[in-house]
Amino acid sequence: MDVFQSMRFFVCVAQSGSFTAAAQLLDTTTTNVSKTITALETRLHTRLINRTTRRLALTEAGMRYLKRCEKIIDDVRDADEEAGTAQTLPVGRLKIHTMSAIGNHYLIDAIARYREIHPTVMFDLTLTNRIPDLLEEGYDMSIVLARDLPDCGFVAQRLGTTYSVLCASPAYLEKHGTPDSPPHSANTIACASSTQ
Repeated sequence: MDVFQSMRFFVCVAQSGSFTAAAQLLDTTTTNVSKTITALETRLHTRLINRTTRRLALTEAGMRYLKRCEKIIDDVRDADEEAGTAQTLPVGRLKIHTMSAIGNHYLIDAIARYREIHPTVMFDLTLTNRIPDLLEEGYDMSIVLARDLPDCGFVAQRLGTTYSVLCASPAYLEKHGTPDSPPHSANTIACASSTQ
């Protein structure tokens, strides 16, 4: 016996006031509704509905059971809706690692702006210059500055490119000389996520 389905049938009969009306709402037969309610009462070892040829009336046990069933059905509906909107309505906690310079210059402000739009999202931000083990340390994502990312199977996204600026004091140049052409190097800002 499908207990949840039986609850739905019972609630529909109680709210509509008849087996026939419930059958129409549930897109099934009156016989099927009647059999389901009888099986439910047998399982519970109690009568939920007093039946006559003209009308139905809930028993005391039936009224108490109806309240519980309505709450359960509402809870299941709410759970379905919440799960269904998870992809469109951001909610929950996001654990992020980033390097200190990136976090201080870019990420903290970006998180503040994001939270203004989506206040139901909480952030757990770690600023450190080491690259963590995302899975072992439970991070959802890591934003790092690196020339190359290791081949790890994570989802990775290039966010941008930064360039180093070579500076020297006049005293240093006087002592060591001025280089003709410093080596060109660029680092990639990348975001690696543990979500496949």
